[in-house]
Amino acid sequence: MKIAIVGPIESPMRPNSVGGTEMWTHQFAERLAQKGNEVTLFGAEGSQFSGNFVPICSHDDIADKKTGALAKQRFAVFSIEEMLALLKRLDKFDLIHVSYYSFHYFLPFVQLIDKPIVETIHGSPMDYDDLEILFEKYQKPFFVYPSESMFKKWPAPKNYQIISHGIKTDQFLIDPNASRDYLFWMGRIVEQKGVEDAIRVARETNSKLIIAGPKNELAYFDRAVKPYLNDNILYVGELNQTEKIKFYQSARAFLMPVKWEEPFGLVMVEAMACGTPVVAYGRGSISEIVKDEATGFVCEPDNLAEFSRAVEKINHLSAEEFKKMSKNCRARVEEKFEFERMVEGYEALYRKVLGGM
Repeated sequence: MKIAIVGPIESPMRPNSVGGTEMWTHQFAERLAQKGNEVTLFGAEGSQFSGNFVPICSHDDIADKKTGALAKQRFAVFSIEEMLALLKRLDKFDLIHVSYYSFHYFLPFVQLIDKPIVETIHGSPMDYDDLEILFEKYQKPFFVYPSESMFKKWPAPKNYQIISHGIKTDQFLIDPNASRDYLFWMGRIVEQKGVEDAIRVARETNSKLIIAGPKNELAYFDRAVKPYLNDNILYVGELNQTEKIKFYQSARAFLMPVKWEEPFGLVMVEAMACGTPVVAYGRGSISEIVKDEATGFVCEPDNLAEFSRAVEKINHLSAEEFKKMSKNCRARVEEKFEFERMVEGYEALYRKVLGGM
């Protein structure tokens, strides 16, 4: 198959991308290419891909110079530029796969595309009413939801399927000799990811906390994170794949105090594959990934006291109790979130849409 994958422009797609959408898109595109497909990837400058790559813009092109946050108007312009780059090459492809958060920029262009379109939904800044209207107007794409919770939260488009994200479990292993002596938080350092609550919990439980990830919003980092950094609360920057896995393996728990309806959350799956329990607010897909009291704890959203108690429970597990929970984490990922199972699901969908459904 000749496949165009329209990826995110916010930051590069690489093996060690911190952003879940960037990493997912990179790994998925590479696997399709390895399986003999002719894949062209569109996205941010600096991306790494073994197949054909079409760069659209750099992060600096769409970032506010003072805050580091997305400059929304420039982001809109370059999102449209990405669509135009696709249209110029449309005759080269059998199928178009859209894989980024702000997919609404793409919808008006479906009227110009005479190829099957698959769209993985990684989230959206739009509300229910907006999506209901757009799904009614633009019925051609086949939408894929990564979780049941996301599908239930949104209006149903004409064509849809649920395919859970997956990871390569052979890359994320349990280290039986790891220290397990700190809490770990990793992600884009923006308000919706809840790093502020992770810091509060670490202070409340007198636990060491490691924070990792890109400073996507510099003003937010300076206000919510920087003042609290000390010998017990450390910021270690962006991590490559090897570094990330080591931090997962040595963590006592991975914290996910999200402030939004998390569409999936690959970092939770990666942590659990390394045998690390997850403590999270029960928003979005959290309860589909974390099995409460077996692979961690799912807490009432914004209930900081309950979240802290859950962390304390993990801190006070005996060696045998922690080992059991760690094995539960690994088993759940192997059962539910294997990468190859996910890829096979998409390949079956490709065949379906290419056959005219």
